[in-house]
Amino acid sequence: MWVLKGVSVGALVFLLLTVLYVTLRLRASGARAIGTTALYAMTVYNPIYWIAGVVMLVAACASFRLSR
Repeated sequence: MWVLKGVSVGALVFLLLTVLYVTLRLRASGARAIGTTALYAMTVYNPIYWIAGVVMLVAACASFRLSR
C-alpha cells in the first residue's frame, strides 16, 4: 500500500511543480503564450526534468515507507 500512496503523491507533487515551473518561466520571459516546441524543450526533452521526476517518486515512496 505504501508504494501506491508514494507513487500517487509523488506524481501529484511532480505535476504541480511542473505547472509552477512552466508558469514561472513564462512570467520571467514576459510572454503571454507558449508554443508546443518551447514547452517540450522545457519538459519532455530536458533530462533534468526526468531526473527530478524520478527523484520525486523515490522520495515520496521512501517517505511513506519510513513513516510506517
